[in-house]
Amino acid sequence: MGAQKGNFRAFDTYLKAIDEKACSKYHFQPRKNNASYQLRVRARCNSGNRGRVGIIIDGVERGEISNIKSADWQCYELSSNIKNLSSKVHLLILIQSDQRVEIDKFVLVAK
Repeated sequence: MGAQKGNFRAFDTYLKAIDEKACSKYHFQPRKNNASYQLRVRARCNSGNRGRVGIIIDGVERGEISNIKSADWQCYELSSNIKNLSSKVHLLILIQSDQRVEIDKFVLVAK
């Protein structure tokens, strides 16, 4: 007995690196000038080893989330806030340490 046509309740969707040089790129625009944000990521690591997600904004490394070790989805935060972003369009790059790190979602929370 399979899923009914059009029933996607049991599906997982996530970002997964296809090789060591793969990354995910997103453009975003803060709604106000000099904005500060906290980056939160919901991720898992299938290997049982610790995985990492590197964060780059506009070509500047902003740190990494380095304690991804659960095979279950967990929420992780970048340890420092992302500060003083102008209201222009910015480029956010997420770099997974390897193919076992999977990202379900990420959010920038205004501080």
